[in-house]
Amino acid sequence: MPSSPNLSAKAAVQSEATCGGCPGVEAAIPSQAGTGARASLGLGRYRLFYLLYFIGMGTYQPFMNLYFKRLGLSGSQLGLLASLTPLAVLVVPPFVGAWVDLHSNKRSALLSVLVGSVLVFSAYFGVQQFASILLVTLLFALINSPLVPLADAATLDQLERSGGDYSRVRVFGSLGFAVGAILSGRVLQQAGPASFLWVYVGALSAATLAASTWPRYRTTPTVAVRRANAPPPPADSNGAAKPTSAGEADPSKPVGLLTAWKHVLGQRPVLLLLIALFISRLSAVVYYNFFSIYLDERGIAEGAIGLAWALGIGSEVVVMNLIPAMVRRWGSRRVILISFVASVIRWTAYAHISGWMIYANQLLHGFTFACFWVGSVAYVNEVTEPRWRASSQSILAAVSNGLAPGVGVLLAGELYQRLGRVTPLFDWAGAVAAIALVFFATMLAHEARKAKACA
Repeated sequence: MPSSPNLSAKAAVQSEATCGGCPGVEAAIPSQAGTGARASLGLGRYRLFYLLYFIGMGTYQPFMNLYFKRLGLSGSQLGLLASLTPLAVLVVPPFVGAWVDLHSNKRSALLSVLVGSVLVFSAYFGVQQFASILLVTLLFALINSPLVPLADAATLDQLERSGGDYSRVRVFGSLGFAVGAILSGRVLQQAGPASFLWVYVGALSAATLAASTWPRYRTTPTVAVRRANAPPPPADSNGAAKPTSAGEADPSKPVGLLTAWKHVLGQRPVLLLLIALFISRLSAVVYYNFFSIYLDERGIAEGAIGLAWALGIGSEVVVMNLIPAMVRRWGSRRVILISFVASVIRWTAYAHISGWMIYANQLLHGFTFACFWVGSVAYVNEVTEPRWRASSQSILAAVSNGLAPGVGVLLAGELYQRLGRVTPLFDWAGAVAAIALVFFATMLAHEARKAKACA
């Protein structure tokens, strides 16, 4: 039965630390006896980071598009701006993740991304025209896009040393998002339309300080260390190197960026999962990019908009705490299936409800997001070797947070421009979510039949 995302990490670290006495590896990976206790104490630093970073996201995600709309931007312009971040996620994180895997330097890369994000985001204070906003948004998207997969990969490394579940750390991000949404809604009502930008800058600056306290050790030896300490290739009777047989890795051969991607995408179950996630995430863009405008169209004030987002995050916190047991009992793929079912129900409901029922429908957020994200992270982590986990998480982010939203938000922006209201967009979202559900359920049924035939 699939395990939670930490995946017996202590054994993995122990085997790395004793891999043939490679010089420099033991120094980079602390001894198992002392690491566990220190890492357990150090998990608080990871929780603090997620709390602070997602306070910023609770500011940015609910109110940025609403802020742009009140500056007078059109639906098509909103769609274009919203597409830049997911499209950057599609392009940048896979390269960054592969580079980090090859150089084992997650902490430094994360800090660089955080500092750059704060500096570029601060430029929003001086722009109000579409062309300037477009430029700042593009730069911010490119710099900020690898942040979450880098943080997730570093956190999974730490959990492998200390034990524990990813969801028990990530839940602090959910709490932070709720705090940020409520705080920013109140700040907007009291201090004006651009005031919430200061909340984001402050939260991200504090998250940078928190990440700077993370340990420096590496999960795996660098490629250079592996090649330098690899045994010489076998020689024939004349001393010439024998050719490497088919399928046998040549330790002296340089490893390129494409190696990591081929390793991850070459696994058929992962590829099918990514297709299903792509379809499902197409449907989610209406909520993540237009929900605040949907509420604004119904005359709901900023404070109540923040409360609606926070209510959804409250359900996410509850489900996050249940997911470790759910994954152990049902497996990560069935947890993902739950999210697909909940998405069909939730998106369709928004198109046909009003008043208090909108807030009640927010309680499904824990199932549409938490089951989707933690289930996906867990599944990809289960089937990927530790060496390639930064790449696997980056590819997951590229598809679910990059390719799908990038395509979906452009379509949603055009539909919003034509329809003039957000409400009918949710009917479209429900239909797309149903397609994802059928595809994924068919995939699971096929795997079940195949397993039964092989039994």
